[in-house]
Amino acid sequence: GGGGVKEGDELMSYYGAKPNWVMLTSYGFVSDAAESQESTLTTSLSPSDPLFSKKRALIEQLDMRSEKQLFDIQAAKPPSPKMMAYLRIASAESESELSSGNAESGELSESNEAAAKSMLSTLVKERRAFLESSKVNAYEAAKLGADGGVRRDVAKLVCDLLDSEAAALDTLAPLMA
Repeated sequence: GGGGVKEGDELMSYYGAKPNWVMLTSYGFVSDAAESQESTLTTSLSPSDPLFSKKRALIEQLDMRSEKQLFDIQAAKPPSPKMMAYLRIASAESESELSSGNAESGELSESNEAAAKSMLSTLVKERRAFLESSKVNAYEAAKLGADGGVRRDVAKLVCDLLDSEAAALDTLAPLMA
């Protein structure tokens, strides 16, 4: 049998596994698929830390940055092991702790692991606060102007994107336990 598309047939398109910010800016919608839910955490070493130079050297050995290091968080994938390595190094309180093990493959000490998890928790809380603040701002913007319908639609899309980011952050809960 031949085929082809007949009038009234539903057409579907596959956009691929792309983060929702790409879906929104390229196609005008946000997907609820886990592979599209993505967020980013940013962290830096404290230059005032007495161990800053040593920590920076270890971070750079792992091909990361001591300032404004970005970690993409995707709901459909486990986080990069480098994220916890970075947090372990950043949380180290002594030179002996820094030289006690491989931060990428496991904990440096029990207290260091607790501090790294606490740092991750703080980063997630800060990102969630930003997302919530952004949602409030989007809804406030929707109330302004004569084109309220369009603004509401845009605010809804922005909030869907922010909710998608929050869903990606939810996948980090086991690492903070």
